[in-house]
Amino acid sequence: MMNMVGVDSFLPDLRRVITGPLDIGMEEALFDACVQFCRQSELITLSRVVTDWTQGQVLEVSDHYDLQACQLLHITDHRDGGGRYQAGTDYHALTPNSVMALVDIAAATLWYAAEPRKDNGLVPELLDSHYRDVVAAGAAATLYLQPDRPWTDPRRGGEYQARFVEGIRQAGRFRKNHAAPEQVEYANPVRRRNFF
Repeated sequence: MMNMVGVDSFLPDLRRVITGPLDIGMEEALFDACVQFCRQSELITLSRVVTDWTQGQVLEVSDHYDLQACQLLHITDHRDGGGRYQAGTDYHALTPNSVMALVDIAAATLWYAAEPRKDNGLVPELLDSHYRDVVAAGAAATLYLQPDRPWTDPRRGGEYQARFVEGIRQAGRFRKNHAAPEQVEYANPVRRRNFF
């Protein structure tokens, strides 16, 4: 299980760069920055093994209580050396976090990128321990770019947005350079078509 922390653990870093907003507004901006960071960097890559998946059965991709899938990377056969199942032929992704089997599958591994669920306010501890400044920069950018507020400052908002985007890119590069191919590769197979 992945360790989770409350989004309020980022507040001291955010208070250093912006004053004015109430804590609740800061926490919302921090949580949104965490979700955006996870979606764009795909830093948190997890897998789930399912067995006896029958045709027409819909599964939730993530089985983690505090996380949901934001990108289904691919599905591999859990028994036969990891051969890939084909989207549209073997399964159909209904949403980023739900998938339906189009054929009976005995055992499969679902590989996905994860993000925090919005209903509990918890984020992965990895963000708190390694990407605190990046998340705080993303939240500061959001707050500085709010219109008609006493703390509105588009120049600072642009600076913090640039820091946030660069942090997302660095995290994404780290994930792609230091992960097994089945954790990060997105398979977009060539469609086979039969013409008359």
